[in-house]
Amino acid sequence: MPTRNNKNRRRFLRHQTEIPVEIYNPDEDWHKQVNSAHDISNGGLSFISDTPLKINNVINLSIRITQPYFEESAKVVWCRKNGSGYEIGVRFMNEEAVYGIRMVEQVCHIEQYRKDMKDTQGRELSTQEAAMEWISKYAADYREQS
Repeated sequence: MPTRNNKNRRRFLRHQTEIPVEIYNPDEDWHKQVNSAHDISNGGLSFISDTPLKINNVINLSIRITQPYFEESAKVVWCRKNGSGYEIGVRFMNEEAVYGIRMVEQVCHIEQYRKDMKDTQGRELSTQEAAMEWISKYAADYREQS
């Protein structure tokens, strides 16, 4: 099995997720909803778009499922064809954005847990109750993956 040299290793562990994202390109003055962020790391995230983005373009990302909204600038670092769309990889311009995106990701996990409990066990949990249960069951594993 071939080994990967240090140049090819990822700098950050990635987490699979599904978070709806809006992107805005101030240079080209367009705004659109993309399918979802689906791969988050400490450095950035990737998402699927129906159109390609230019490498090194700076875009604004907005995730509007939390209050306050998560809004950050990110630089396009790669773009590759993926089926009928394009997978886009971006790196956050602000290192503090990592904390914010991880909090958004946790909110998504908690909401999914709440829905799963209703579907599988018939239990109606408040967001607070779901958060408490999710944290007690999964937060330690989640931190280890970070």
